[in-house]
Amino acid sequence: MKFLPIYFFLLIASNVIFAQNTPNTEGETLAFIHENFGEALQKARAENKLVFIDAYTTWCGPCKMMDKKTFSDEDVAAFFNEKFVNLKLDMEKGEGQTIQLRYKVVAFPTLLFINADGEVIHKALGFQDAEQFLAIGKVALSSDQTFAAWSGRYAKGEREPQFLKEYAEKLSEAYDERRFAVAEEYLATQTDAFSLPNLDFSMRFTEGVESPRFPFLVTNQQAFEKKFTKDEISLKIQELVTDFLMDEKNLPTLGRSDSLIRFVYPEKADRMSKNYHLSYFRMKGDRDSYAASAVQYFKKYDDNPDELIETATTFLEQIDDKKLLDKAVKWAKRATKKQITVTNKMVVAQLLNKLGKTSKARKIAEEAVEIGKKLGQNYDEATDFLKEK
Repeated sequence: MKFLPIYFFLLIASNVIFAQNTPNTEGETLAFIHENFGEALQKARAENKLVFIDAYTTWCGPCKMMDKKTFSDEDVAAFFNEKFVNLKLDMEKGEGQTIQLRYKVVAFPTLLFINADGEVIHKALGFQDAEQFLAIGKVALSSDQTFAAWSGRYAKGEREPQFLKEYAEKLSEAYDERRFAVAEEYLATQTDAFSLPNLDFSMRFTEGVESPRFPFLVTNQQAFEKKFTKDEISLKIQELVTDFLMDEKNLPTLGRSDSLIRFVYPEKADRMSKNYHLSYFRMKGDRDSYAASAVQYFKKYDDNPDELIETATTFLEQIDDKKLLDKAVKWAKRATKKQITVTNKMVVAQLLNKLGKTSKARKIAEEAVEIGKKLGQNYDEATDFLKEK
């Protein structure tokens, strides 16, 4: 036993030595030029290759996943290093911003294949695993399956229905804006717009409220029930309308939003439009218009406790005008009558306190404590408020 430590030490040492002499088994990695479009074009011209551009952003999860899973694959690295000049461009800095505009990159990652003259030969969007990415690379090297080849056939006047359908679908896969026009051309060749395949095609090409297919979907919802459920149709429409109305970077005008709501929800248009005005002015940061819209809205529609308490809370946080705060107190009290909770009671208390009505605020907070005890709700906020007062 006294020799065990020496033996153990020698065993460890031999393992270390063995590890140090083990050859590196890591395979080839995909070689990128970083942030230098001109260098990539020059190299492509000299080597008679296409440029593959990984158009990415630093915050893009699928982009990071491709770095980790796809670009590190040995087969991918070997193929792309041999066949392409590979370029990484951050779309949010430097010349990447110019490239984003030039090639209309709207989603990440976008995988671009361009020739030495800067012309797009092929492209794909989104995460691709190693097998998918290799297949895309092989298509980019083909003579008849690239986007350039399909676009060339279209430019020369090819308009067979099957070609138009497949071309529209290829454009859609790459999120190319031409997809809508080509899809409409295809549907114009169809004698039965309500066949199951055409209903499916129409649904897939209804990608936004501004797409040509959207009015067709809205006005023919019953016909679409041959292919989809009512819930699927209504959810699709709801998501498209919400995405359009709540896009803070590209808010529609109130006239456009009111028109859209009237078209899609004619029976609920008045309430929905007035309610949307609240969201609109909140997103715009226009407190005065928000407050005025809230007053007008609740003159007519004050039956929803969640809407009442949400707006009252916003007034508590954002509004200082006493007349408007008095209105918020009324809304919060009405919400509390319809939905008795500690939270709702405390909004009333906080509003009264903001108005300087301390004794009334304390009384409401005490009622909130009793509600909490009775209904088993947390009332820490109420007790903390009472301690401070």
